[in-house]
Amino acid sequence: MKILQVCPSPAWGGLEHYPMRVLTPALKGRGHEVHWLVRPGTPLEGAASDQGETTFLLPSGYANYSPANIKMVRRLCREHRYDMVVVHRPKDVYLLSAVEGGQRVLFRHMNPGTKDRRTLFHRWVYRFVDRMLCTTQLMKTMTVATYPIAAERVEVVPYGVDPLRFQVDPQAIARVRNDWGVDEGQPVAGIIGRLDPQKGQDVFVAAAAQVLQQLPEARFVIVGEETKGEEGFGAQVHRQVASLGLQDRILFRPFARDVAPLMAALDVFVLATHCETFGIVLIEAMAAGTAVVATDCGGPPEVLGDAGVLVPPQDVRALADALMNLLADPVGRQNLALRGRGRAHERFALERTVDLFLSTSGDC
Repeated sequence: MKILQVCPSPAWGGLEHYPMRVLTPALKGRGHEVHWLVRPGTPLEGAASDQGETTFLLPSGYANYSPANIKMVRRLCREHRYDMVVVHRPKDVYLLSAVEGGQRVLFRHMNPGTKDRRTLFHRWVYRFVDRMLCTTQLMKTMTVATYPIAAERVEVVPYGVDPLRFQVDPQAIARVRNDWGVDEGQPVAGIIGRLDPQKGQDVFVAAAAQVLQQLPEARFVIVGEETKGEEGFGAQVHRQVASLGLQDRILFRPFARDVAPLMAALDVFVLATHCETFGIVLIEAMAAGTAVVATDCGGPPEVLGDAGVLVPPQDVRALADALMNLLADPVGRQNLALRGRGRAHERFALERTVDLFLSTSGDC
């Protein structure tokens, strides 16, 4: 099957990372041909080049409803006769109007919200969508309630994770913990993701400060960097740590393409987002055998089930209590980690989720 992935996004987060770094290699590994259409000068273009993907550049870049972009999609579809064309953001659905033949798919990565989009304009745009893919049942329910698309055309296709990739060698884990300056047996919790106010690194720091008052041997790690549109927040979090005098106990590390050793080196992984659609890092942490604490909003309750601890968003005290309980209880967090690993293998194994993705076109 030939697939065209279309994503003009200028950012680099789960929406961009998953289809490029995870889904595309998995599809190609099954013998499918995957092409990309992206905006010039974006992280996606760099990632596609790094992976050696067949990539085309949108002539009008980020412009919405650009006739030149529509013309480009139409030309590519005629030349390559794609079996499936996938867009990853609702604002790019208009490009599906150029698709002639094949499945037209919107892989929706973000919560649809509560705004009613069953207007005449949206009815016109969404008539070009053959299938909409949502990562959770909650997203599907919200989508059907607010978008002009029938329930039978909306499928739940969760993100997937390769369990083998997260079976990390103990020596690799030891190297990571050594880089962090963490001694054997010393408990460490971390947060991994782009530095963004919505991701809650500031809440994580405030909770860590409370934990350290009772468990001074604990260590905390923040892994990630700012991306376009989020400049300045990283410096703010650094200042927050400095103002607390905790520079030697709350560490910063830059973005790492391979997060598996980092996840496996943590005793507790934290997702502190204010609102989260799914949380790819959750299934990565579970696959790595790391206990998880996440905010009780959006997708995490559905993703974690009974394999994680949920706390209210932006509740420093609740997050600190959850961290304290797990960091001080090796047996309890090990039991939680084992449940998480089992859930990741059973529900989110990449082979299963790729099957679901392909089944939307009848090709599995």
